[in-house]
Amino acid sequence: GGNTSTWRDFKTFEDHLYAVCDNCSEGLHIFDLSALPSGSVSHVTTTTSFFDEAHNIFIDEDSERLYAAGGNGAIEGLTVLDISTPGSPTFLADIEFDDELGTPSENFYVHDVFVQGDTAYCSHGYTGFYVWDMINLSNITLLGSYDSPAYNHSSWIDATGQYSYYAEEVPTGQEMAVVDLTNLGSTVLDITVIHTWKDPISTSDDDVTPHNPFVINDTLYVSYYEDGIKVYDLINPESPT
Repeated sequence: GGNTSTWRDFKTFEDHLYAVCDNCSEGLHIFDLSALPSGSVSHVTTTTSFFDEAHNIFIDEDSERLYAAGGNGAIEGLTVLDISTPGSPTFLADIEFDDELGTPSENFYVHDVFVQGDTAYCSHGYTGFYVWDMINLSNITLLGSYDSPAYNHSSWIDATGQYSYYAEEVPTGQEMAVVDLTNLGSTVLDITVIHTWKDPISTSDDDVTPHNPFVINDTLYVSYYEDGIKVYDLINPESPT
C-alpha cells in the first residue's frame, strides 16, 4: 500500500525487510519475513519518525545500522538508524555533510551510498564521489573525494575494500569507472580513477546509461537503462571483462 512512486528501495537485515520511497510521505516500512518460505510476509509498521521520504537505503550488517540517502531527514547527507532490534529501529543521527565540512554553499545531497566497516562511500551527484569515516557519528571525517565528470549515481565496493566501481547516470553515454582506494585517508591522491569503460549494445557510443553496480565475490553486475544487465569478471579487479 501507499503512494504510487517511481522510486522505491528495499534492503534486508536478518529476517526483516525495510522499504522506502522517493516523492512520497510514507517514511519507513518494515516487514517481517520470518515465516518464509512456507508462510507469508507480515507488515510490522510504517513510521515517519525519522523521515517522510528517502531515495534509497543501505544496511551495514556488522554495525547493525541503516543509512537512508536522498531523504528529508538529512537533506544533504544521511539519516542513521540503529536496527539491532530489527522490528523497532532507533534514531542515531542526521548527518549533513555540508555542515561537516563547513561548506553550506556546496550541494552534498547523497543519491546513493554503500557502507562497509563504518565507512560510507557516497555518490553525491554532480558534487562527485566522497568517502566518509562514520565510526563516530559525532565526529565525521572525510577520507577522500573525487570530482567525477558527470552525475555520480551509485557505487559498490569489492570484497577487499581496495576498489570501488561507480556509475554515472547523467547525461547518457557515461563510462563505468574503477576507483583505487588503497590510499584512502592520504592527503595526496586519496582516490584515483584507474580505469573506465563502456561497451554499448547499440552502434551509438552514447546510447548507454549505467545505473547500478553490485559486486558479489569476483563478479560485477551492472544494470543499464538501455542494455539490461551486464556481468563482468573481476579476477583482475582493475580491469573488468
